[in-house]
Amino acid sequence: MGSRADRGGGPHHLAVVLDAGTDEVLLYVDGTVAARAPFPHAWRATGGLQAGRAQSADGWGEHLRGAVDDVHAFAGALTEQEVALLRAAVRRGDGGRAGHATSIRNLLLRN
Repeated sequence: MGSRADRGGGPHHLAVVLDAGTDEVLLYVDGTVAARAPFPHAWRATGGLQAGRAQSADGWGEHLRGAVDDVHAFAGALTEQEVALLRAAVRRGDGGRAGHATSIRNLLLRN
């Protein structure tokens, strides 16, 4: 989706929102939209949530190298305001809308 997400300089809050209403996927970096792309087809998830790797016809690859502190999965697309509130809540340490999300804490991904 572009290179604007690679800002370096320490930890960042990333959020990816798949909005079926607008048929697009948005990448937020530190609470603001960094990239958007069309996503005109329905998402048909048939398995569990995968974080830190990609799947292609050849199998799993493109493993993330590094640490992930929080992962939240929401039922429904968050608005820009909700992404900003979630970022602020995570920075405060209270997890934001954790009551409405599936959460994973302190995930370390290694290749």
